[in-house]
Amino acid sequence: MEGSGKRRRFDAAFKAEAVRLVTHGGLTQSQVARQLGVDAKRIAQWKKQMQQHGTPERAFPVKATTMTPNWLDFGVKWRLCVWSATF
Repeated sequence: MEGSGKRRRFDAAFKAEAVRLVTHGGLTQSQVARQLGVDAKRIAQWKKQMQQHGTPERAFPVKATTMTPNWLDFGVKWRLCVWSATF
């Protein structure tokens, strides 16, 4: 089976729900992985992160490059801020 070559990304809510299904839903990691179409090792990793950090927001922080506003907007706002501070 060949992969598409693209790395799939899952948001914090998806990861937290997968962990919840394992910890409180009465399903095994393998069952949840099959249902969601992810590797069981990934579910185990998410479960460990949740145990270490407690909340989905702390366990699965959003990467800066995926946050909005995008970097282009940030650059424009930064230049405006610097420009207005010089006058």
